[in-house]
Amino acid sequence: MADRHRKILIIDDSPEDRATYRRYLLQDSKYTYTVVEEDSGKRGLELCDQPDLDVVLLDLRLPDLDGFEFLSELRAQPDKNTPPVVMLTGQGNESVAVAAMKSGATDYPVKGKTSPENFRHARHSAIENSHRVCQRRSLPEQPNNSKGTDWQAPAGTAAGCPANRAF
Repeated sequence: MADRHRKILIIDDSPEDRATYRRYLLQDSKYTYTVVEEDSGKRGLELCDQPDLDVVLLDLRLPDLDGFEFLSELRAQPDKNTPPVVMLTGQGNESVAVAAMKSGATDYPVKGKTSPENFRHARHSAIENSHRVCQRRSLPEQPNNSKGTDWQAPAGTAAGCPANRAF
């Protein structure tokens, strides 16, 4: 049976918003969560290297970094864990949403307009899509020539994927 416990990092400078997200997480019938919270983008980046981190909920506007800077710095660390990021904002601007997705966010819920169900869907989609990618990365590479090769993927977890996780 697949592991149904997930670790989530909430990076938001608003204690009220973090409390709302925790409340939504408690309503989830599919997963249980360990929640790590941070109010700083820089400190949040440091926490992203945890091998068992499944998803990051990131506020677009933080005192030290904005969400775009955060995503850029996270993606610039290729040998580190790069969990999926759901970017949250109070701005329902379509151009900002497109920019967030192009920057690597998996979803862009708008604070105050997101129901617990929409929040759940964004979170589950990010986790499940990330795990599908990790499964594909951990499969042996197919030979590129007709002669075939005995090449096998390295043992262990694929780069950027949560460690020791049953999918």
